Amino acid sequence: RLQHPGIVTVHEVGRHAGHAFLALEFCAGGSLENRLAGKPMRPAEAAALALKLAEAVQAAHEANVIHRDLKPANVLVLSDGR
Repeated sequence: RLQHPGIVTVHEVGRHAGHAFLALEFCAGGSLENRLAGKPMRPAEAAALALKLAEAVQAAHEANVIHRDLKPANVLVLSDGR
């Protein structure tokens, strides 16, 4: 129900063989955690990313959706770096 450029589309939520699953939009760039590889970002790049994340979280909150587990492993990146 959320549509925002900074929020991955969730196509399906369910259970299979007793396990919960999410079917998400494919993000070829992988996770922010993998892209960082334990190295810090440049300050300007980190600030730009923080702004984009804050805008996406604000859009979710305005729709009464709370993420509850926002961390680099859960920030997905498209192939073009967005």
